Amino acid sequence: MLTVSNCQIRRPGIYWSDNLLEKFQAFKGYDITKYLPALWWQIDNISPKIRYDVNEFLHHQGLSAFFKTFLSWCEQHNVKGRIQPYGFRQTILKLPDSPTFQKWKLQPVKRTSIPGSIHVSDRRKYVASGAHIYGREVISTEAFTFIHWERYRATLEELKIASDGYLRSGATKFYNHGYSYSPEPDIAPSRTIGFAAVLNHQNVWWKYYPLLANYVARCSYILRQGEFAPDIAIYSPLANQWTKDALNARKWTRGFDWGELGDLLLANGYDFDLLNDDALQNFAEIEDGAIAIRAMRYKVLLLPNIESIPLETLKFIEKYAREGGTVIALDRLPAFSVGLQNYQQNDIQVQKIVNDLFNENGEQHFGRGKTWFIRKVIHRPIWWDQYASIFDPFLNTLREIVQPDFSIDFAQQDMRKNNGLAFYHRKLQGSDVYFVANIQDGAVDMPVTFRTMNPRIEKWNPFTGDIENVHHFKVAATGTEIPVRLLPYESMIFVFHPGTSEMHVTRSEFQSIKSVRKSMITALADRNGLHKISLQKNGETTKFSSQIEGIPAPLNISGKWHLRLENNVQPVLEKELDELISWTTDSTLQHFSGTGTYEIAFHLPESYLKADLQLILDLGKVWNIAEIFINDQAVATRWMRGQTFDVTNVVHGGQNKLTVLVTNTLINRVAALTALTDVPPEVAIQFGQGTVTSIPREFGFQPLPASGLLGPVKIIVLKKVEIKI
Repeated sequence: MLTVSNCQIRRPGIYWSDNLLEKFQAFKGYDITKYLPALWWQIDNISPKIRYDVNEFLHHQGLSAFFKTFLSWCEQHNVKGRIQPYGFRQTILKLPDSPTFQKWKLQPVKRTSIPGSIHVSDRRKYVASGAHIYGREVISTEAFTFIHWERYRATLEELKIASDGYLRSGATKFYNHGYSYSPEPDIAPSRTIGFAAVLNHQNVWWKYYPLLANYVARCSYILRQGEFAPDIAIYSPLANQWTKDALNARKWTRGFDWGELGDLLLANGYDFDLLNDDALQNFAEIEDGAIAIRAMRYKVLLLPNIESIPLETLKFIEKYAREGGTVIALDRLPAFSVGLQNYQQNDIQVQKIVNDLFNENGEQHFGRGKTWFIRKVIHRPIWWDQYASIFDPFLNTLREIVQPDFSIDFAQQDMRKNNGLAFYHRKLQGSDVYFVANIQDGAVDMPVTFRTMNPRIEKWNPFTGDIENVHHFKVAATGTEIPVRLLPYESMIFVFHPGTSEMHVTRSEFQSIKSVRKSMITALADRNGLHKISLQKNGETTKFSSQIEGIPAPLNISGKWHLRLENNVQPVLEKELDELISWTTDSTLQHFSGTGTYEIAFHLPESYLKADLQLILDLGKVWNIAEIFINDQAVATRWMRGQTFDVTNVVHGGQNKLTVLVTNTLINRVAALTALTDVPPEVAIQFGQGTVTSIPREFGFQPLPASGLLGPVKIIVLKKVEIKI
C-alpha cells in the first residue's frame, strides 16, 4: 500500500487570493472590504465577529481548495493520505471527517524528554478527539523530534517514556523522527539532521531498537481495537478563539489557556474528548442524559472559560440539559454569539439562554438535567486554590455526577494528588481494555479501582507479549480493585472480560498470586515470616495463613570486575574494577561511546538451588542498556530501569560467570569532538565535501550522562508456596 505522507506548504500571514473578497461575500453574505481593519485592530464590538467570519471562511476554503483536492487525488489513485496539522486554517477536529483520511498526525512534544502531566491544550488531544468522533481508528504521530535539544543523548528508555505519552493520548501508528540515512561509515554531527533523535544504524544502541519497536507495535495494535471510552466532553473553544485572532492559525489551539484542567481530569480518573460545533450541531444525540456519538457516551459537558459561542451550539447544549444532561461552565459564562450577521439579536439570545441555563452562584436544576457554574478551575492564581485531590470542589462535583473510571483512594494512600499514573480505556466486544502507564520516576504499588464489573481479568505485558491471569482483586460498588505494581516508567495492559469468577484472592501479603485452583493457591513469597491471605469463593470469604521459612538473603555479586570497552573508532580500553563506577568519573573512559563488556565470577551456594526457590537477577543502576549472559547463556536485555530477570535455570551451584554488555549513548563521544570531519573520499566522489562550517551544539556538551554498570548487582530469592484450600 502506498502512503502519500509529505506535502509541505508554508506561508506566513493571512491566506489570500485574487478572488478572495468575492468568495467571502458569496459565503457570508456581505462585503468584508470595509471591515478589513477589524482583523488587526479592535473596532467597537464588531472585531470579534469579523475575525470569526474570516476564520470560518478560510476553514471552508482550505477544506475545498487543499484537503478535498489532495484527498480526492489519493482516492482516485488508490493511495492513503496522511496530513500533519502544523498551523492549518482548518479545525483539526473536523479534518478526519473524510472517507480516505485513514491516518491523522499527532504532533510531537517539542524539546521535551519525558511527558509528565498530560495537558488538554496538547494538540495530541485535539487530533485524537477528531479521530474518535469521526471514526478513525489509526492515528499516526511524528515521534521523538526533540527528546533532547542535543542530538545523540536520547536513550531507548526515554523513547519508550515519550511513546507512552502518545499512546495514552490515542496514537496507534508511529513515524519515528527519525532515521536519517548516511553512506558515511561514522557519525558526522555537522551533516546530520539537526532536530531529531538519531534512530539509525550509526547509533551505538541501534541493535536494540527492536525492543522498543515491538513494544510500540503491541500497544498500537491493541489500542486500535474497540472504541474509546471517555466520560467527559469538553467543548472545543475553537469558535471562541476564532473571535480573537485571524492571522495566526497556531494560536487557535496553542493560545487558549487551559490551566490545569487536563491534569485535574486525567490524574483523577476522567478521560475526555474535545467536541466541536460540527459534532454538537449535526450528529451528536442525547441518550439517557449522555451525549452520544458513535459508541461513546459523554456523561458531562464542560464549557472551558468560553466567552463566545455559536447560537446553534448553545441551543443544543440547552436541549441536552433540558433532557437530562449535565453541563458545567468553568471560570466564566458565555456572553456573546459569533459572526456579524444578526449579531445583536444573536447576542441577546445567547445571553437569555445562558441566564436561564446557569445560576451564577453555583448549581441549579434545568429541565430533567442539572448545570453548574464553578469559578477558579482553569485559572488558580492564588496558592490556596490549589487543592489536594480529595478536597477539590470541581473534582468533588464530578464525583457526585459520575465515579472515576480509574480511581485512587488518595486518603488511604496518603497522597495529595496523582503525579503520573496514567490510563487509557477502550471497550471491545463486552471487554474493558485499560492501558496503564506509570509516567513518573518512582515505583507504584497500590490498589486502583477500575470502573468495570467484568470478573475475568488478564494482565498483558507489552514488553514481552506475555499474558497472565489476575487472581488478586476485590469487587466493590464502584468497580474492581486491583493491586497495581509498576516500576518507574513501566506500563501494563489490563483486560477485563465478562463471565464468572468462582474464586479469587481479595487480600494477600505475598509478593504475587500465581494461580487459584479448586484445591490450591500458588503464590510467591519474598520474605520469611507469617503471610496472611483471604479467599472469596461463591460470595463467602475464608482466611488462611502460612509461615514462610527458608528464603536466603539476597546474594550480592561483587569483587573483581573485568571491563573491556570496544567500538569501531576508538582505542580498546580495559580495566580491572574493585567497585562499579560510571565511566564518566574516569578521565580515560568518560568520552567512550559504545559497548563495555563486564565479566565477574561468583559463587552460588547450594542453599539457593532448592526446587521451590526462584532466583531473580537485579543489576541495580545501568546506563543505559545491558545484555545479560550467565555461564555463556543469553538471559535477557535490560533497557528500562528496575527490570529484573529470572535466572533460575541458567545458574548452578558453585562457580558461575556473569557477563554484562552495557551500551551507553553517542553524546559522550560527540562531546569530545572539537573540529568538523571531512567527508570520506569514497563518499565525496559522489556527494562532494559539503558547505557546513558551523560548530554543532553538542561539541563540548556537559555534564555527561552516567554510563556503564553501577549496580549493586544481586540475586534476589522468591519462594513458591502452595496453600491448600
